[in-house]
Amino acid sequence: MLIFLCELTFYEFAIVVLMEESKVSMMKRKSIQQAINKGESLPVGVQKSKVESDKHNLQYQVLMPTLWKKRSQDMIIESGAYEREQYRRTSPLRNKEKQKRHLACMMAYGKDMPETPRGPRILHKARREPNFFDSSDPIDECCIPAFYREVYEKICSPTSGNVEREVFKSLLVKSQLSSSVLSQIWELVDSKTGYLTRSGLYKGLALVAFAQQGKHPSDKLLENSESQELPVPVLGDLSEVTLLAQRLHKGSNPAKLNLTYSDICNLDTIEVNLVPEKKGIFLKHVEYQVTSKRFNSIVYRRYNDFVSLHELLLARFPYRLIPKLPPKKIVGADSQFLEERRRSLLRFLTVIARHPVVSKDHIVQFFFTYTGEETQHKIREVFRRVPDEFATSELSSRAKELVPPETLTEFANSRDQIRVILLGISRLKNIADCLAIRSHSYAVDMAELGTQLSNLASEPHGTTAWATGGSTIWQEMKKGFHIISKEFNLLSTRALQQAVREETMVCERLNLLLDVLVAHRILCERHERGVSADHQRALSTMLSLKKRQMQGVIRGTDSDTVEYLENKMVAQESVIANVELRNCFSLHCLHMETQLVHAHLEILATVLQSLVNVQIRGHSELAEVWKLIEPTIMKCLPEKTTSGSNGIS
Repeated sequence: MLIFLCELTFYEFAIVVLMEESKVSMMKRKSIQQAINKGESLPVGVQKSKVESDKHNLQYQVLMPTLWKKRSQDMIIESGAYEREQYRRTSPLRNKEKQKRHLACMMAYGKDMPETPRGPRILHKARREPNFFDSSDPIDECCIPAFYREVYEKICSPTSGNVEREVFKSLLVKSQLSSSVLSQIWELVDSKTGYLTRSGLYKGLALVAFAQQGKHPSDKLLENSESQELPVPVLGDLSEVTLLAQRLHKGSNPAKLNLTYSDICNLDTIEVNLVPEKKGIFLKHVEYQVTSKRFNSIVYRRYNDFVSLHELLLARFPYRLIPKLPPKKIVGADSQFLEERRRSLLRFLTVIARHPVVSKDHIVQFFFTYTGEETQHKIREVFRRVPDEFATSELSSRAKELVPPETLTEFANSRDQIRVILLGISRLKNIADCLAIRSHSYAVDMAELGTQLSNLASEPHGTTAWATGGSTIWQEMKKGFHIISKEFNLLSTRALQQAVREETMVCERLNLLLDVLVAHRILCERHERGVSADHQRALSTMLSLKKRQMQGVIRGTDSDTVEYLENKMVAQESVIANVELRNCFSLHCLHMETQLVHAHLEILATVLQSLVNVQIRGHSELAEVWKLIEPTIMKCLPEKTTSGSNGIS
């Protein structure tokens, strides 16, 4: 039995070796192994036919050619290398346009959307925003005559779509109505912003027409004519009004600023004051009272509201001067830090409100006029999808014409020049700070001098003949110290006023000029980083705007501005997609901002003039106080001391 098992094991091992040598497939190995395990005879192999054998040999020759012989062309053709099964379409061709639309709808909405009817373009009305854009103007529901649209196209601004106040007033004069009636019409349409929107102009034209018919102008007239076409006013020749509008909007040359520093200052006057009481239940925060002369508004803002405004302006105007904000201190904000931050926020808003382009934007108007709660969140919600300036500017399409060939060379030279000016102004600012610090120290020293004289006058120890040897000088001097100490307190007050004048009239103006110069340096750095990121952001914004147009949920501006923005985006779609035009537009903006910096350099002349006036006034006031102190000392001190020697010889 043992011998039988040994023989069986030997045979099994031999069969396994034979299978390895003969390269039997795994299926046949499995069948042979099953036969061995069952003790059956090995399976008999199937004899291949001669045709299959020849075919196998031919395939073997094609797939693995011999190393000593190259295949001929006939052999390759006979092997079937060029034979392929012909593709026969079993389903009809798909509509590619329909397939693209399906994919676009799935990406945008998650479902198939019905096709937009191919009719006249229907603009969706924007959802009214509370507090700021909630204006139920009856003019919106009226039938607008074609004359109104013609007047609007002639006198509206090509960049913002608004009508300037001066243009509208000259238009009112053409109606030949009395001044009292014109004043009533202006009060009804005045939006306190310095300009009129499209609906405001239509309202004014309708009121003029009603007044020419002998009716008293009022909003009731517009409400009663909701379903009727508005009357057409008689205005005569509008060529002078059109020329005035063109002169105000475009100027003689769009590549020249044509503004002096006085013109810039006349754009607006800003005040930022610190509210005494802190707000908040648990986390206390500071509020600032912001006053705008142009908008005739007083609003209250937190520091985070300024941060939201700064971020939105950077996205809206990437090629304009946007100053930096002061740093935010989380804890431990003392009175000195709050005062410095208040001054910095005032300078920031001053530069923004006096910028010839940025100041006309709706974001700035919202910040100065919105009186609701949570301004930082509301302003982001309203304006977060507004495109940048290049996407809506009339100058974008002809940006190449506005950039002369020597722009890059001139820009490099002016940048180096402004860098040198920045270094010099920084040094002057440090010197002015030292002047103010010395005046503060002088005021503190004079106050301390008066305090010490008062303490000496109140010295409690009595004097005896043993100590004085019969001298009465100390007693006589103590009598005059009380009077003299009051004079030194007045001297300290005058010195403190001098320090305040130096800070406000010299240091703060230099800080304003420094903010403008630093903003120009940051703008140049943004330009060096390139416009590719801005270009991609603009394309994304345009795509998002188109999606929201389809849904009819555009938010952030009133209906007139939305319609104007839609038309601009559609008209300039090819311009927006051009990177070269964007680069030229950025160079044009850099050119204009450099001119704006040079207009602000006039501040240095006013600073030097203020420095001279402040020093003359300060030293004159101090000299007057010293002259008041001199006779007092002469009266209070002993005669021998006043008329005798100086104590040295």
